[in-house]
Amino acid sequence: MHTNPSSAELHLNLGVALQASGKTGRAIHHFKKALALNPHYVKAYHNLGNALFDSGDTEAAINCYNKAVALDPAAYKTYNSLAVAYAHLGNMRKAKACLQKALLINPAYYSARKNLEILRQLSKE
Repeated sequence: MHTNPSSAELHLNLGVALQASGKTGRAIHHFKKALALNPHYVKAYHNLGNALFDSGDTEAAINCYNKAVALDPAAYKTYNSLAVAYAHLGNMRKAKACLQKALLINPAYYSARKNLEILRQLSKE
């Protein structure tokens, strides 16, 4: 099989595989390469955000998630990831707003519904 090294999708897929195998630094490199080739690649922003969050750079992850939802306002899974990042920073108001946005887009999205319930429980404590 012939692969194109300038393919944004190829770099995204490599990044996903590397991230899954715990090679976050290398995954970040490939996600950034995918974005250099296609700066409107929503999945690459989302996955880069996940990798940055996993590496402890929550602010940079939030920046990537915000770029993804700016490009695709219907990216409900990205709103969920954004909520988790905001909650990690202690900004429960923004986390709740992101989860509500995710559920507005997809009312059946279980992860956002579950995370919203967790936020509600935390606010009662």
